[in-house]
Amino acid sequence: MTIKQYQIECKRTCPSLGSREKDLLHMELGIITEVGEALDIFKKNLAYGKPIDYVNLGEELADICWYICNYQTFINKETNFKEYYLGYEISNEEEIFETFKEIVNCKEYDRNIYLFNIRCIAKFYNLNFEQLLDRNIKKLKIRFPDKFTKEQALNRDLDSERQVLENGYNVDIP
Repeated sequence: MTIKQYQIECKRTCPSLGSREKDLLHMELGIITEVGEALDIFKKNLAYGKPIDYVNLGEELADICWYICNYQTFINKETNFKEYYLGYEISNEEEIFETFKEIVNCKEYDRNIYLFNIRCIAKFYNLNFEQLLDRNIKKLKIRFPDKFTKEQALNRDLDSERQVLENGYNVDIP
């Protein structure tokens, strides 16, 4: 799944809160929340020696992308990577943490750079970015078969969602 296809698919499960201001705030808070969930994986590894759950990390990276793509939709901006340095790679975990800090600060109006950075993080961990996006949409189709509802958001089938995320999962851990 390309990032442009993903942006289109994300709209299906994105609720509107009634004003552009509320919609953008929802997306910004979601970005911060999902970055926190991704960082929690690293914290547990660092502080408790818990192995990194790469399926969960991939899910969190794709969830960050969901919020970024919907933010871009609300500001009528198409997602793309063509403006960025496609040869750029993240080479260590310190760069990952710096990248997450930049994303949380939400200083850029155009969030495409954050999508590009998430793709670089996925690549660092040998996670296929396009597969992460595809699995995320499949997870959301299980959660919201037709469209977003508050009831379905609160009553999730986590086992079925995890199965979709693990389906065909193959990663060489760095």
